[in-house]
Amino acid sequence: DASCAAGGTLFVQGRVQHGERIGLFDDVVGGGFALVSTLGDPLLALSAEQRAFFAKLGGVSALVSRDGALRDVDGAYARWFEANSAAVALQRPDFAVFGTAPELGGAGALVDALRARITAS
Repeated sequence: DASCAAGGTLFVQGRVQHGERIGLFDDVVGGGFALVSTLGDPLLALSAEQRAFFAKLGGVSALVSRDGALRDVDGAYARWFEANSAAVALQRPDFAVFGTAPELGGAGALVDALRARITAS
């Protein structure tokens, strides 16, 4: 997506910990579309309609932080989000960045842009 500098580039693939399990994000959380943030759960920024659309795609939402339920083991996500001035990112199933937003509330706009792209093709 041309709406952000990171669009189309590979998204960060860092180690995360969920409970006792430690592994790469996709191995722990799963593949497919993913809304990811280090500030809060992006799902909470979506309307009910956006959540339903995203769920229909099999999309997952993840808060990856230093001491959250999904722990950023090596700080890779904190560094990536800071370097990209992003609060939320939407990862495509091919592990590339669809787009980012500078505020967590921008998660809804990312889902709307994704819906427009899918509907157009």
